[in-house]
Amino acid sequence: MLIIVISSYFATRNYEILCKQLFRIEIILIALFVGCSDMLGGYDRYIYGEAFDSISSSIHNGIDIRSLSLQAFLWLNEPAYFIWNILIGFITQNRYIFIFITTLLIYWLIYKSFIANTSNPLFALILFLGLYFFFTFTYLRQVIAVAILWNSLAFIEKRQLIRFLSTVLLAAMFHNSAIIFAIMYFIPIRKYNILLVFLCFISALFIGVTGVHSKLFNLFGSLINNEARTATYENIKEIRIEYIIESLLFLFLIFFSYKRIGTDKRQIILLNCSLMFCMVLAFFCTSSDGGRISWYFMIGLIALFSQLYAPGKAVTASGLTLILMSILLYMRILIVWGVLIYPYKTFFTNGIREGDYIHSENEYDHRYNYDKFYK
Repeated sequence: MLIIVISSYFATRNYEILCKQLFRIEIILIALFVGCSDMLGGYDRYIYGEAFDSISSSIHNGIDIRSLSLQAFLWLNEPAYFIWNILIGFITQNRYIFIFITTLLIYWLIYKSFIANTSNPLFALILFLGLYFFFTFTYLRQVIAVAILWNSLAFIEKRQLIRFLSTVLLAAMFHNSAIIFAIMYFIPIRKYNILLVFLCFISALFIGVTGVHSKLFNLFGSLINNEARTATYENIKEIRIEYIIESLLFLFLIFFSYKRIGTDKRQIILLNCSLMFCMVLAFFCTSSDGGRISWYFMIGLIALFSQLYAPGKAVTASGLTLILMSILLYMRILIVWGVLIYPYKTFFTNGIREGDYIHSENEYDHRYNYDKFYK
């Protein structure tokens, strides 16, 4: 997949219209690749599949939806995702169709955000494949929330507070963590001194290393009455050195072209969003899952780099560096996740993947093994 997108980028970098046409085709193919996969991605897909099966079965068995226990699915404070399950539940009872439709929604939102914010969508797609692609297989709720917020930057630029906060609220009703993106509206749209930015980054890294963020998660969990959920973020383990390396590398690349960033309001918003990505990643460097919070700000990084390092016909050294980084990040996930994402199998054929221990541990309905469309 990555090889195809990289080849397309080099082949069409001189042809803007062709580049955008290929981007549309390739993001559709990527959406189909993800949506048609047979429970690839691990534990979370089974949780979402089981929850949907329960909701859709209740609908088709005539059980009053209002009687369903939201607490059982941990979505008392995230009603939008629950409503999404209900809406799809009126269409189908099959978990694979649910995941497929959900994936199409996610990639439609990502497509819209790339068209609105990136100058070279194929180059942006290369970065996306390295940074984020694999997570779209599994973290369905949060990925929907992220994709929604990636389309909210125009509201910041036009100072449309109500529309922006409404979008943040909608995303937070899919995944509570989306509320953190509200900070973007209140960061003054200005280009900050590099020294100040670096000091802020060092401060965020210091807080992350010392583990102060765990107390903030405790407070957030109390406010939303969801301590169990936030506990998954606050658990302090060893320092995630990959978070620090990744944030430092991207911060260096931003600083490398800092003088080229002018007074264009949208570009400055992308810059500040990129800096927030680096700082959030550093802030959660000792959190088991806290790095997922940085996903909301990733659109700034992807869009800014597509403007700075793929602005025209020339292939820059910085652009090649980013492509190489994307390849390395892509391969790292491919190797670390292993059986979670390959060998690839669609849900159009029955049976299970050989050696899939995640299936053995988490499959809740073995009738799917023999007939993917038994309901």
